[in-house]
Amino acid sequence: ILGSSINNDVGGNMSSRGASVERLTRIEQIYVSDAARRLRLEDEFVKKLEENINRFRPYIRGVPGWAKIGGIILYTARELGYPLTIDEVARACNPELTRKRLRRKLIYSVYNKLAGISGLRGVTPRASEILEGIAEKYNIPKSVLKRAKALADRIEREVSSVSRVTIAATSLYLAGRTKRLKYYKQSDVAEMLGTTETSIRNLMRRLREMGRL
Repeated sequence: ILGSSINNDVGGNMSSRGASVERLTRIEQIYVSDAARRLRLEDEFVKKLEENINRFRPYIRGVPGWAKIGGIILYTARELGYPLTIDEVARACNPELTRKRLRRKLIYSVYNKLAGISGLRGVTPRASEILEGIAEKYNIPKSVLKRAKALADRIEREVSSVSRVTIAATSLYLAGRTKRLKYYKQSDVAEMLGTTETSIRNLMRRLREMGRL
C-alpha cells in the first residue's frame, strides 16, 4: 500500500515548514479544510498537520487522498497528544464511505507506516491518558473512568505487544460491565475508541490465561 523506501532524515529538521500552507496541493487543502471543520481542529493542530503532509508526502503511494490525509491526521493527533480515534478521523475524511473496516484499514496503514519510520510509537499516550481524553466527550461517569484507568495501568504493566488503544477499550469495557452501564457492549466501546471487538476479546482471553480476570 505504501512506498517502502524512506530516507534517514525523515525525522530531521524541516527548514521549509514555514511555507507549508502554500505548498499544499488544492485537493490536500480541501481534505484538510473539511476534516478540520468536522473534527473542530485547533489552528495549532492544522499547522502541524500541514507540516506533516509536506514531510511525508513523498513516501505515501497507492492510497486514496482521503486515506493519506486521514493517516497523517491520526499521526499528528498521536504526536500532539490529541484524543482522536481512528473512527472519528475516518468519518471526517470520508463520511460517504459506508465500509467502516476499509476506512480504518487504509487510514491505519498510513499511520502505522509513519509511526514506524519516525519512532512515534514510543510517545503514544498511555492507555489511561487515552481514556481521560475521551471521558468528557462520551460522558463517562467518574467512578467508571477511575476504575477503567486503574485497570488500564495494571494491564499495560503486565501485558506486552498490545495496542494502548486496545488496552483502553478493554479496560473501559470491563469497568462498564462491572457497573452495569451502557458501556457493557463490546461493540459500543470498540466504536468509541476506534478498535475492534475481536481485539478486545483477544486481550481478555490473554488476561484470563494469565489469571488476571
